[in-house]
Amino acid sequence: MTNPAPLKFLFGLLIVAAICGCDPRPRPSYRGLELIPVSGTVTLDGQPLVDAIITFSDTETRKLSYAKTDSSGYYELHFDKRAMGIMAGEKIVEMSMNRKILGFNADEEGNGEVTQEGVKPAKLPPDAIPACYNRKSQLRVNVSGDRNEYNFDLKSDCSTTSPS
Repeated sequence: MTNPAPLKFLFGLLIVAAICGCDPRPRPSYRGLELIPVSGTVTLDGQPLVDAIITFSDTETRKLSYAKTDSSGYYELHFDKRAMGIMAGEKIVEMSMNRKILGFNADEEGNGEVTQEGVKPAKLPPDAIPACYNRKSQLRVNVSGDRNEYNFDLKSDCSTTSPS
């Protein structure tokens, strides 16, 4: 007859691993990225822009960092689900009330395409933010370690061209 103690031990280890949430997938390494924390406030015609998605995307690679504004228009950029900040460089700033971040892409006409298989593209409603600040944004910033706050006082007539 075999000794059941080693089997009980292995079974116990499996339970502990499951409870601890051990994830066998590799975690991304952020070493060497030199992420810069960026935050600020966004207003439209003097009123806080609430629940807007703001993205800072690289002018060459189009890789982006993103945030959602709170009830006072405040945002903090996320590099991804685990890390905050953005890499240095020139960025295009876009803001939208109906953009989704994960699994979503929008074309120039604002037609959405969910990237999951089997889901048809959806027509998005017109955005409450003028196109000059979202899909046709002319807002540009040069992110560096010298500056961490970028406030935007947007105007419906598109007269805002840079952060304050």
